[in-house]
Amino acid sequence: MSEEQDDITIVNYRFLCAAIIILAFGLRCWGITFGLTQRYHPDESYTLDLVNRMVQADELNPRFFEWGSFYLYLVYAGHWLARLFGHPTTDALLTIIGRSISLVLGTLTVLLTGLCSRELGHDRQTSLLATLFLAISFLHCRCSHYLTIDVAATFWLVLAMYVLLLALRKTGLPLFFLAGLVLGGAIGTKYQTALFALSGLSVIGIHSYTRLRTLLARCCIYAVGIATGFIVTCPYSILFWSGFHESVLYLFSHYQDVTYRNSSDCNFVFFLQNLYLADWSEFLSILSLVGLVLVLRKRRAIDLGLYLFPVLLLIILSLMTSNFMRNLLPILPFLAFLSATASVWLWQGLIRPYLTLATCRRSVLILCLIGFCSLPLYRIAVLDYVLSQPDTRDRAGLWLSENVGPGSRFALEPEFWAYPRLPADSYYRYYMLPKHTVSWYRTNGVDYIITNSISSEAYFVYQNLMPDMRRKYELFFTDLRSNAILCQTFRGTRCPVPINDELPNPDLAIYRLRPSSAN
Repeated sequence: MSEEQDDITIVNYRFLCAAIIILAFGLRCWGITFGLTQRYHPDESYTLDLVNRMVQADELNPRFFEWGSFYLYLVYAGHWLARLFGHPTTDALLTIIGRSISLVLGTLTVLLTGLCSRELGHDRQTSLLATLFLAISFLHCRCSHYLTIDVAATFWLVLAMYVLLLALRKTGLPLFFLAGLVLGGAIGTKYQTALFALSGLSVIGIHSYTRLRTLLARCCIYAVGIATGFIVTCPYSILFWSGFHESVLYLFSHYQDVTYRNSSDCNFVFFLQNLYLADWSEFLSILSLVGLVLVLRKRRAIDLGLYLFPVLLLIILSLMTSNFMRNLLPILPFLAFLSATASVWLWQGLIRPYLTLATCRRSVLILCLIGFCSLPLYRIAVLDYVLSQPDTRDRAGLWLSENVGPGSRFALEPEFWAYPRLPADSYYRYYMLPKHTVSWYRTNGVDYIITNSISSEAYFVYQNLMPDMRRKYELFFTDLRSNAILCQTFRGTRCPVPINDELPNPDLAIYRLRPSSAN
C-alpha cells in the first residue's frame, strides 16, 4: 500500500510508535527484581557463576564456550561501572545488571522490528502493528526479565538485519561491513544466529546478481565483517582455541545425543505447537499463517531470502535434543512481520470497504486491536504480577529460621533453584524423593522433608512419559502424609499459561518426620 493510502500521518505514527515502546518497556520492567535474594532460574545461575568467576579472577577469559562471550562481557562491563559508583559486587548486583541489559535490549528490539518493517517497504500501519505484536509477545517479554543471552542475541540479530536492509538501499560497502560486524556480535552472543548469515548472503545475491563484481565485493566484505565481529566479541575463541574447540565438539555431540530424546521432545511439531498456542496466542497464530501465504504470493526475492532464516532455525532446533522455548526468540520478529501484514490485508481488503462512516471504522479498528491483543496482554500481566509477588523461598526460609533450630537435617530434591534458605548449621542432602520410603529417611537421620511443586509437577504433568515414576511419587506422598507432620505450606502465585516452567514462587511444603515410637 502506498503512503498516500496510509491512514496514519507521520506525526501520529511517531506518537503511536513511542507509546508502544513505552508499553514494551513497562511490561518488561515490571517484576524485574524477582528472586534477588536467592537464585532461581537455572540458566541465570549458570551465567552468574561465569561472571563471578571472571570478576574474582579479574580476567576476561570466561573459560566457557558453550555459548558466546559477548553477553558475559556486557555484564562484566556493567559490574565495573557499578564499582566506579561505589557499589560492592554481589550476586544481586550482577543479576540486576544482567536483567537490565536484557530489559533495554529487549525494548530496543521492539523498536528495531518496526524500523525493519519500514525498510522492507511496509506502510506505517503494518510497521506499527509489527512493533505492537512483538511488544506484547509473552515469550519475549518473559525472557526480557532474565540474566540470559537469548534476548541480547535477538537484539543483535534484528539490528544486523536492519543495517543490512539499509546497506541494500544505500548500496555503500561500509554498511555491508557494519551489517556483518553486528551479525558477528550476535553470533558471539549465541551461535545459532549464524544461520542468518545464509539469509544475508542470499539477500545480497538476489539484490546484486546482475553485477558479478559488486556481488563478490559485497559478499566478501559482509563475510569479513561477520568474522571480525565474532572475534571482537568472543576473542578467546582464538586466544584460547583449545577450550573453544573442545566446547564446540561437546555441543555437537550433546545436541545429537538421542539418549535424552523422547516422544515429545525436540521435533518440529513440538516447537510449532508451543510457539503458536502458548506464546503467540491463537489470534496471532492464524494471522501469521495468513501473512506467510501473502508473502509467498508476492514472491518478493528479499522476503524469501530473509524468511530463510526462521525456516532453517526451526529445522535445526527440531534436530537438537534441547527443547527450550527461548531458543525460538529470534523467530518472533519475523512472526510479527507476518501477523502485521495479514492484519492490514484483512483490514484494507475485507473490513474497511464495508465501513462507510469514519467513526464506525475507528470503533471497529479499536475492537479488532483489543481482540488481537487481549490474550497476550492478559498473559503478560499475570506473568508480571507473579514476578512481583514475595518469593515463597524467602517466606519459607524466614519460617524455618524462626521455627527450626540449628543442626536440623533436611532432605530436598535436586532442583536447587526451588528450595528455601535453610537455618544456619543445618545439614541437607539432595534426594530423588520417591526412591525411598519415609522410614528410610528417618533411619538415616533426616528430621524434615521439603517438597516443591517444580519436582512433583515434572512427574504428574508428564505422566504419559514416566508412568512408573508418577506412581512412585503418588505412593511416596501417601506415605509422607501418614508418617510425617505437615508443618507449613507456602503456595506461590502461579501463571495460568502453558509456559510456566521458569517462573518463581513454587509451592513449598515442609514436613517433620514423626519419631519412630509414633509408628
